[in-house]
Amino acid sequence: MTIEKFKFTDYAQIRLANGIGLEHWNLRGGVLPVLMAMENGPFWTVRDGGEVLAIGGYWPLSERVCEVSFFPSEKFVVKPLGVYRALRNSVNNLKDVFNRVQLNCRDEACFVRFAKSLGFEEEGRMRGFGRDGIDHLMMSIVRQA
Repeated sequence: MTIEKFKFTDYAQIRLANGIGLEHWNLRGGVLPVLMAMENGPFWTVRDGGEVLAIGGYWPLSERVCEVSFFPSEKFVVKPLGVYRALRNSVNNLKDVFNRVQLNCRDEACFVRFAKSLGFEEEGRMRGFGRDGIDHLMMSIVRQA
C-alpha cells in the first residue's frame, strides 16, 4: 500500500463506494475545477498494487477551520485495510493545527459510523443537501480551548 500526492487522473480510476463522489456535490462549475484544486492542494491517494483505494484531503476555510473530504472505494468500505490508521493519524494532526475540523456526509449508516470512528461528532442535519435530495449530516471535531 502506498500513499501519494493526488493526481487529477486518480479520480477516474477509483470505484467509489455507493457511486458517491464529486458529481453529487452539484457543482456549478463542474467537477474539473475541483479536481484541479485538489491536485494543487493537500490531497492524497491511497493505492494497493496500483488500485485506488481512497482519495482524501482537506480544504482550509480559515486559519481556524478546515473541511475534510474523503472518497472511499467500494473495496475500502468493505475492508479498510491499513488506510484507516493513516487517515485517523491525519485527522489527529489536523486537530493540532485547526480549532475546528469538519465534514459533511450522507445520512447513511456506513458513512456516519466511519466518521464517528475518526472522532467526529454529529452537529446537525442538512435537509435535502445532496444533489439527489438526500439529507447530509454536518459533523465536526472541535478542539477545546
